Amino acid sequence: MNKKSSLELQWLEELSKLDSFVIKTPVHKQEFWTEWQEKYSKARMGRIASMRMLRKKGLDGDQIRNIRDTINFYDSVLEYLNEFKNIALNVRGFFFTTDTFEIDDEDIDLDF
Repeated sequence: MNKKSSLELQWLEELSKLDSFVIKTPVHKQEFWTEWQEKYSKARMGRIASMRMLRKKGLDGDQIRNIRDTINFYDSVLEYLNEFKNIALNVRGFFFTTDTFEIDDEDIDLDF
């Protein structure tokens, strides 16, 4: 097997892992939230399990690297799922901003 086909095989394996987290229900359907919660819980529990494994003593360097790669994988999946959640909420009319709003004394106009 040459390098190109080996790389393609690895790519297909990665796609296969990711496919189990793809949400196929349209965001405007009520079933979206059930599927989203299912996928989110699966990714979150996978990350927690990986973190617990990382705390075990006696792991060699390769095992630690593999577990960290798995944690990064789950972090990417969770980021995707959160982005998808925000899109679904936007479709339903909920909009979020990262701007913070502060009120100081100068903003308050009191008439006595």
